[in-house]
Amino acid sequence: MYCSILHRITTNNSASTTEIESNQKTNCIAFGDSSGYLEIIDINKMENKSGSIPQSKEESFVQQRRTTFQVLAFHKMPINKLRWNSTFEKIVTVDDSNSLVVWNKNDNDLYNSQMVNNRGVSKIVDVRWSKSGRQISFLYEDGHIYSGTVDGKNTWFNNFEEETSFIEYSPNDDKILISKKKEKIFVLASSGKQIGEITLFESIKNFEIANISWWGKNNENNIEGDNQRKKHLMIAFKNGIIILVDDETDENPVVIKTELKKITKTQWEVDGLCLAVLGEIVDNDEIKEEDEDDKDDKDSKVNDKEEKKEEDKEINTKEEKSKKSKTISKRSSMNENNNINNISKSGMIENNNIENSGMIENKSIEKSGMIENNSNNNHTEEKKDIEIENNKKEKTAMIENNSINNNLNITNLNINSKNKSLILFYNVQGELLKRFVCPCQVNSFSWGNSSTLALAADKYIYIAFAKFKYKWTYLNDTIVFAYLISDQKYNLIFLNTLNDTKQCKLVYNLINVISSDFYCAIIQEAKEKKEYSFMITNNFCNVLDTKLVPIKPILYDMNNQFIAISDTDYVYVLQYRGYYKPPKKGNKKDKDDKNAD
Repeated sequence: MYCSILHRITTNNSASTTEIESNQKTNCIAFGDSSGYLEIIDINKMENKSGSIPQSKEESFVQQRRTTFQVLAFHKMPINKLRWNSTFEKIVTVDDSNSLVVWNKNDNDLYNSQMVNNRGVSKIVDVRWSKSGRQISFLYEDGHIYSGTVDGKNTWFNNFEEETSFIEYSPNDDKILISKKKEKIFVLASSGKQIGEITLFESIKNFEIANISWWGKNNENNIEGDNQRKKHLMIAFKNGIIILVDDETDENPVVIKTELKKITKTQWEVDGLCLAVLGEIVDNDEIKEEDEDDKDDKDSKVNDKEEKKEEDKEINTKEEKSKKSKTISKRSSMNENNNINNISKSGMIENNNIENSGMIENKSIEKSGMIENNSNNNHTEEKKDIEIENNKKEKTAMIENNSINNNLNITNLNINSKNKSLILFYNVQGELLKRFVCPCQVNSFSWGNSSTLALAADKYIYIAFAKFKYKWTYLNDTIVFAYLISDQKYNLIFLNTLNDTKQCKLVYNLINVISSDFYCAIIQEAKEKKEYSFMITNNFCNVLDTKLVPIKPILYDMNNQFIAISDTDYVYVLQYRGYYKPPKKGNKKDKDDKNAD
């Protein structure tokens, strides 16, 4: 799948856009902003700065001007709900003060207010048009639901006496789904009476529902192939989990665990081929809290290290002082004992005693001097050690400050990058088709016709182009391609590039087409047997062989003899009939020998 931004449109008002909706028939866009204005523009009438229609992609992306279809001013608060009925050309808007306005298109192709309502008791949580556009329902947070016709007549009323969040119509408008914030989804008949419930799994009961969307076309004429049993009922939760089911009775759901931590909006593509999910990866508040926690942890660690160092210093100084005091006391005790022994001796000459005492005194003085010198040296060494430790402290503090600053810069860059919204595209089977990172924070989006997406971001409207990969291949001067007619119904065409002849083939549930030099394989899904078929044809669309595989083909390729198929666990290699051996080209010597014979 391919997705890229083509246009950027500036709004007239300086306020940021809050809601956006596309009219798939007229190719117009309506968006509401935070000041309460509703603006309608026509994409087909957009102009660039020179006043001409943009012809190239670069010119259209740089454009800043566009033709405003109409600006409607009624709301005084930011618009939070916007629904467009493209069948009857009506728009419904709701603001933060719970004022509801229905806009109707008159004969002059201008919109004016048809109905204004403000219940004032509870908050309007959701507004939905039916798939046919003939009915509209308003859901309030306290459980009240009002339903009426497109002409403004009330049809029925119900009260669930519980907090509700979303409402959705079935494809044929015969059922209505109403969800609580958690745990339950009520199923109502078209008359408003409750006929059942959808019980959620125990593991997701406590998660808050983000949206409910049921794709389908109003099948009033019972056209075959429009509404087949597909996983088109979507239930999204704000924590990033999405459930896809066929209907309210389906017991085999497809569970998608997205990388999003917060889902803001989901919407099916016009033909129901893929689901677009808008969300955020990480909230800014969570990032800031994490940064503050990291700062506190770092500060606490630094303080703990400094306290430990100071304690170790005090212990070392105390040990050194105790050792010095012990050495001095030992030496003084030895001197005293020697003096006592010298005095107590008999028959000794006083001069000798005097000399001995003088020698002892000199020795004691020398020893005391040595002790003093040693103590001075120890003090100088202690000062040097303290200076070295202080320098180490300063260096560590500088390093820690630099690391903190670097971390802050990194987190700031991450915050700026994570402010960008993310749109994920999934198919009906729950497979991820595309991961599209928006250039800025997107508040809302809407699918338009021709696979276009309108993105509401701050003061700009971005027009993006989303396109599926084409199903095509080439073999033996023939192009094989398919295009969609209706839901899972394709027209497969074999076009010969030499004589411009073509053959057509109707195919259901087509996955892809591949080819070798002389053969083509049409890959289809067989629902009844839960198998996948590989139909082998030549370049004239003649079926030569058919192979069935019990695994879902994820990777596949073929040559003129074999087909290789694999899923996540198994690999199949199949040999098919109709193997074509091209004629071997002989050497010139062999030909000359044959001619000579």
